[in-house]
Amino acid sequence: MKKPVIIIPCSGIGKAYGTICREAVYEVVQNRRPGISRTLCLALLVKGDEEAIALLRESPSIALDGCSKRCSYKNIERVSPKPPIPITVMDLFRKHRDLNPNDFDLGTVLHLGEGGRRLVHLLADEVCRYMDRIEDEDE
Repeated sequence: MKKPVIIIPCSGIGKAYGTICREAVYEVVQNRRPGISRTLCLALLVKGDEEAIALLRESPSIALDGCSKRCSYKNIERVSPKPPIPITVMDLFRKHRDLNPNDFDLGTVLHLGEGGRRLVHLLADEVCRYMDRIEDEDE
């Protein structure tokens, strides 16, 4: 069996963009790519969890970040010899110029609005595209 792609979202505590990242990961892991994707809590890397680090060292990974601080990416990069594929919510705004965070209901960290839910689906689409590339490279 191939190694799963590890997708780690930022924590983004108190931020709607962090919630968007986490919801996109759940969408991919539970609904779109179950069995070939997996998620880990970013805090496991921060605290140096040996099992999480070992898994990252042997599997491809994708870092989902809500902002330019790129906490997920930096923490994966710190512990894994393989750099993660970086994706940020801001990347979506660059690719989808019709989206403007000021023009729609992003929602809150607890309750995403219509715009926030749309971003979740677009971000999940983006993750799946990268997973397809990883799979193509492995064949």
